[in-house]
Amino acid sequence: MSRYTAFVIMTLLSACATDVYADNFTTTELNPQLTDFVKAAVAKRLKDPESAKFPEAFSASKNTADPTDITVCGKVNGRNSFGAYAGSTPFYVKLTKPWPMTKDPAYALVTMIGGEEFDPEVVIEMCKGEGVSHF
Repeated sequence: MSRYTAFVIMTLLSACATDVYADNFTTTELNPQLTDFVKAAVAKRLKDPESAKFPEAFSASKNTADPTDITVCGKVNGRNSFGAYAGSTPFYVKLTKPWPMTKDPAYALVTMIGGEEFDPEVVIEMCKGEGVSHF
């Protein structure tokens, strides 16, 4: 499947989800421990994790049906293969209950970072679909 086809499919699915599911989420604040945890999880996905910069605060929403289900969206900037900063790109992280064997505050599933796996517009639409529209 081409990248364009994947973009179109994800955009259509996100557009449908925005109207249906956004009401199932409420805005929430992350405590400092979760904020640091999200930064570390996102940084690990970059070519140069040490270079990760987060220019703005994150936005987060909590699933009203399952309060342990949190979506976090924001922007990250990191160095590319040439050593230059590539510019801020949006990211999407799903936080769930931590694994029992770890001391982590949650399990972070970094599913999308704009510019890497999907176009930034897809990441933004996925965030909107889960009640996060400002980041």
